[in-house]
Amino acid sequence: MLEWSYDNFSLGINDEGYTFSGAEKGVMTFKNVILKQAGTYKIDIYEIESGLDITKNITLTATDGYVSTVTNQNATQLADFVISTPAEVKTNTPFDFTVSAVNSAGQVLTNYLGTIYFDTNNLESDVTFPNTQQSYTFTAADKGIHKFTGGFKFKQPGTYEIIVYEVDVIPDGVQKLVKIIAKN
Repeated sequence: MLEWSYDNFSLGINDEGYTFSGAEKGVMTFKNVILKQAGTYKIDIYEIESGLDITKNITLTATDGYVSTVTNQNATQLADFVISTPAEVKTNTPFDFTVSAVNSAGQVLTNYLGTIYFDTNNLESDVTFPNTQQSYTFTAADKGIHKFTGGFKFKQPGTYEIIVYEVDVIPDGVQKLVKIIAKN
């Protein structure tokens, strides 16, 4: 369910949130948005039921009957991670895991030097991470992309969830979850 907080305008829909039915395939256009006066409006859209606390902040500026949308992200700011990994792996066999830091346009941030952390929704004792700190700090040589060669391993069959996150991004950090199936 998507939820939001905002000031001085109406979205023209239920103020308690919106639950995707599946028919809209993850995309919803809100019609009948009413801005009560010219000015700047801030909207925080968030989804917390997945446990990832995903938040998107949007600023709308209305002047003379026109609205321009400006997000608080810019081309040099981390907006997401792109994870490249096999969908299925063999238990007790190390596999490669590549993380790319991208901006809101999906472009790789070649100057990204942040620290990412790894977590799992599974038993940590069943997952071998790239290092004991379960973190990695990007270097200039990475140019926004780092491949963990043989960096992960799952000890038991099942579906695993690996979470890659960065907490230093304002306001709420950036997280990405990937599901991988391990088979004997």
